[in-house]
Amino acid sequence: MGRHLQWVLTVVAAMLCAITGVSCSPSASKARHLEQADRYYEAGEYDKAEVEYISVLHVDSQDPHCLGRLGLVYFQQGRMDRALPLLLRSFELDSSNLDVRLKLGLVYLAMGKLKEARDEALFVMDRKPQDEEAPILLAETAATPKAAEETRQRLQKALQATGEKASLQVALGNLSLRQRDLPAAEAAFKRALALDPKSSAAYSALGNVYWSQNDLKQAEQAFQAAAEFAPLRSPRRLKYAQFKVRNGDAEAGKRVLEEIVQKAPDYLPASAQLAELAFREKRYDDCDALLKRILTRDPLNYEAMLLSGRLKLVKGETAKAISEFEGMLFRYPKAAFVRYQLALAYLVDNEPGKARNTLGEAVSLNPDLVEAALLLAELKIRAGDLSSTVVFLKQFIQQHPQIAQGWLLLAEACRALNNLDDALGVYRKFEELFPKSPEVALQTGLVHLQQGKKDEARKAFEKALELTPGYLPAMDQLVDLDLAGKQYAAALQRIGKELEKNPKQAHLCFLQARVFLAQRDTKQAEAALRKAVELQPDFHAAYFLLAQLYVTSNQRQKAMEELFAVVAKNPKDVASLMLIGMIYDYEKDYNAARDAYEKLLGVNPKFGPALNNLAYLYSEHLGKLDRAYELAGKARELQPRDPFVADTLGWILYKKGQYSTALNLLRETADKLPTEAEVQYHLAMTHYMMGEEESARLAFQRALQLNKEFPGSVEAGRCLAVLSVDAKTAGVEARAGLESRLAEKPNDPVALLRLAAIYAREGMFDKAVATYEGITKANPRNVKPLINLAQLYAWRSQGESKAFEYAKAAYKLAPDDPVVAGLLGRLAYRAGDYKWALSLLRQTVAKQPGNPELLYDLAEAAYGLGRIGEAETAARAALQADATFRRAAEAKRFLSMVELAAKPSQALPYESRVEQALKSDPADVPALMVMAAIHEQKADIKAAKQAYERVLARFPDFALAKKRLAILGAEEPGDNRKTYEMAVTAREAFPDDAEIGKALGIIIYKRGDYKAAVNLLKESASKRPDDAKAAFYLGMSQYWLKKLDESKQSLQRALSLSLPADLAAEAQRVLLTIK
Repeated sequence: MGRHLQWVLTVVAAMLCAITGVSCSPSASKARHLEQADRYYEAGEYDKAEVEYISVLHVDSQDPHCLGRLGLVYFQQGRMDRALPLLLRSFELDSSNLDVRLKLGLVYLAMGKLKEARDEALFVMDRKPQDEEAPILLAETAATPKAAEETRQRLQKALQATGEKASLQVALGNLSLRQRDLPAAEAAFKRALALDPKSSAAYSALGNVYWSQNDLKQAEQAFQAAAEFAPLRSPRRLKYAQFKVRNGDAEAGKRVLEEIVQKAPDYLPASAQLAELAFREKRYDDCDALLKRILTRDPLNYEAMLLSGRLKLVKGETAKAISEFEGMLFRYPKAAFVRYQLALAYLVDNEPGKARNTLGEAVSLNPDLVEAALLLAELKIRAGDLSSTVVFLKQFIQQHPQIAQGWLLLAEACRALNNLDDALGVYRKFEELFPKSPEVALQTGLVHLQQGKKDEARKAFEKALELTPGYLPAMDQLVDLDLAGKQYAAALQRIGKELEKNPKQAHLCFLQARVFLAQRDTKQAEAALRKAVELQPDFHAAYFLLAQLYVTSNQRQKAMEELFAVVAKNPKDVASLMLIGMIYDYEKDYNAARDAYEKLLGVNPKFGPALNNLAYLYSEHLGKLDRAYELAGKARELQPRDPFVADTLGWILYKKGQYSTALNLLRETADKLPTEAEVQYHLAMTHYMMGEEESARLAFQRALQLNKEFPGSVEAGRCLAVLSVDAKTAGVEARAGLESRLAEKPNDPVALLRLAAIYAREGMFDKAVATYEGITKANPRNVKPLINLAQLYAWRSQGESKAFEYAKAAYKLAPDDPVVAGLLGRLAYRAGDYKWALSLLRQTVAKQPGNPELLYDLAEAAYGLGRIGEAETAARAALQADATFRRAAEAKRFLSMVELAAKPSQALPYESRVEQALKSDPADVPALMVMAAIHEQKADIKAAKQAYERVLARFPDFALAKKRLAILGAEEPGDNRKTYEMAVTAREAFPDDAEIGKALGIIIYKRGDYKAAVNLLKESASKRPDDAKAAFYLGMSQYWLKKLDESKQSLQRALSLSLPADLAAEAQRVLLTIK
């Protein structure tokens, strides 16, 4: 915080110099500037006050009044990032300034630091019971039932001490409002207004009550009064503007904000809200201008920086948006919402792996950031990470049971796993919480359909209609069931009842036409479809069915003559032009269909169905993919909720190879059109090309269950056949089938993966590599071939560097995939990057805690950095998870050597076992450590040092080996720089170890730094009072520092402790000189 304050003062001082053009020397008159600053502050001229206060601080940077006032200036302007360090510094210098303390509490509240805000509110209330804002601040900090009760008692006590006050009633009312006791809250706020008819806080709080009751008229009156009685720079004025905007009167809200900005241009929150409003209304140039104005005045304004990134994202400047959000994280590293926005930007940039990772960080920082948690779950489902998503969502709904989307996603994950009974169980629990939701009944019915239980499905759809009469998704499903069972009369009766209630509902006419067509009543079907397009001119499905009717009922000629006659009379008849195009389209006369659609778009360039159909024509039949993309994009803008439009654009993106973006659209379509086989097929193909095999398999199966014959059904069957190949057991016939498939579809990623795995299994390394590399060229974002390439190279001589590069590429795409992180961790360990290996393997083990192979990898990585305790724990956990796993014998040998190394004095009897271990693996570090200890016991110092050096050759950061080498080297004569460096490193690793402290002290003594040696040797001698050498070198260091009495005492103690002869002689010689 101190560095930030210094930065603020430096910047503002530079601003002063630039503005005034005068010398900022210490000779400037502090009193004159301070008097002028206070005058400007009291008058509300904050820009001028800012300049004067900065002048004072340039002379006296510790003036608490000036620091506090400048902080209050920034607070009044909404520049909280600058206000906080100044208010804090003022508080440190003068804790009695109540205005500073109150504003500091409000800043803490805005930052979510409730305890700190509460402390400030209580401090002010204790010393200024009549303060109007402190009780309200106190109530705002009561986030838990316990805190609310404690706050209520504190406020009641204040009432008894000071009598009734409006602010106390507002605070009590806010507590009641938080507890959803609306009558009590309303009564308290009205009592506050009786005490103070001009209480802005009371009016604003009362507005919240009325708004929550949807009493918009009274809410508006209350918010308007709150704004009128509030200061110009007040959040309550902003609240009134927000109310107007959110309730459909954006112009009025804009006028309120513009009035504030006109009168107080320095009040940045009003400008920020105007910018947000411009953003929502897609007035992007206005938004940009407002943001530039805010950021010019306050370059670190959080809201403006965040909105600037969002603006760049919608304008298609994705790289700049990502850069801005990433930059914000340096400034606000714990801002979960910034990470959420960054994840959205990564999704636009086709980086779903990065998005998932960033969302995971956001949720870790703020588990209550619901939108981030839900998006994370959705992305994990899309990636096929289903089991962990089920666990995640179960935890989420325990904490947020009222969030409907959490339940729906959990059920979706269960359905994707084909755990249909579990999905039904989720829907039942959801129904208990949301008994009036038709969505639950609808989804329950769809699951019953997947199970083939049509009677149960019908009951569920009927229940959905009972809950919400006219609910069209349920009506669609019931009509489908009626048609499948040839219950035409029941279907018409059901539709007829709804048409009586909603005669202008085009979709009901469409359903009616479907029943008539099933009865072969083309006349009534035509009438119903014409009525549908009359009621809804952009009804795509109705046009398609009408065109189909004309062609299949041999009315094509008659219909076309009639349509051309209509167009001859009225060339701008959109419905007729659309039908002409669709009839040509249905007849596969694609050039004529194109001309009809183009002609229609010349009349109405914004007619969505024509844009959509023409896009599909160019994509599927006329070979103009870029033109198709352009048209489909326009259709999507015009009809953002139309699933057929989303399907067209998604399929075009699929054909352009933009699979991640396509997947978003096609999942949306599949959810809205669950019974459309071709839609499910499009989704399946996208999953397939992204290598998401399980999701692809389920979607292909759904498509073929819905309809055995649709455009793409043959390809769906072929893809399922490829998915069914088990590369571990596939024989010659399967390999030939895959090769045949690839001759036809060279870019089939799943066939390539299967074939490459077979090549690898059969030892055809070059073929396997070439095949995997072909997949990565076709889709650089496919993680599986990168993993497989890494695994292939990992076990080849001189292939580890390539394996490492492939694993890093996979990790960049899927950083939260435990398989990828585990593989990269293992390869990082083998490459000697032990720190990264440990980090990766910790991350992986946290996600797969029972995997013995990963646990043992973690043990090795931890040991490589000298973290022996962690290594031992991980190795034991590996054996507990599976005592017979592949490397169990190695893990047991590792643990036995680690245990021996921990007790070096007991190692000698096990010499032959250690020698055997080193014969099997000369680089076995635990065994080397034991052997070094054995050499030390035998006083073979040279051999011990060689063993420790072999340890460091393998693990350069192995601190325990450095410690032993430093201790052994300390006994050698002379100044050995390498020994000194090892001792320093070991001391950092073992700061409380008396033995290394002693060794470093001796080494430093020999280097002539007696002062530093005394400090180390004193510490060592205090921990090891019987250590003769520590006492000797301490005494010698004291001697050379002329501390003769202390030296004499230390040397005499050394002589009393059986000092070696050569050192004892030196000690006696020095003692004689001291005497």
